[in-house]
Amino acid sequence: MRLSPSITLALNITYLDLALIQRLFAGSRDFLPAPELYCSPVPRERHGKSGVARAKRKARKYRRQRGRHGHP
Repeated sequence: MRLSPSITLALNITYLDLALIQRLFAGSRDFLPAPELYCSPVPRERHGKSGVARAKRKARKYRRQRGRHGHP
């Protein structure tokens, strides 16, 4: 299968761009400077805290914050 000249030219330009980008950033250690901006910590279950107990605790906290205004 033969590609048209315009497609070949576009692909060559893309490859040149990629080569240029790789050359620019190959030596720089700060290519992705602030990992906290794109890496979020993985949430994990803490030891000794079951999901049910935590849910009940959050429910109590929510009820306290809202105030019971006539509700038990």
